[in-house]
Amino acid sequence: MIPAVLSELDGVIDLDDIVVQVATGTHRGNTEAELRAMFGDAVVDSVRVVNHDAREPLRWMETSATTFRCG
Repeated sequence: MIPAVLSELDGVIDLDDIVVQVATGTHRGNTEAELRAMFGDAVVDSVRVVNHDAREPLRWMETSATTFRCG
C-alpha cells in the first residue's frame, strides 16, 4: 500500500518531506533489516522511516506541531 501512496505523491510532495512513523507502542524499535522486510527496500530508500518511541515524548513534538485544516 505504501508504494502506491508514494507513487501518487511523487511530484506533488517532495519525497524528502515524507516520514513514515512506525507505531511500536511500548515495544522496542524495529531494526533496519526489519523495516526493510516490512516496507521493502524501495520505500526505506526513498522516504524517512522512523520508529515511534513512547518513552521519548519530546522527540515527537515536531510531528505534532504540524497544523492543517479539514473542510
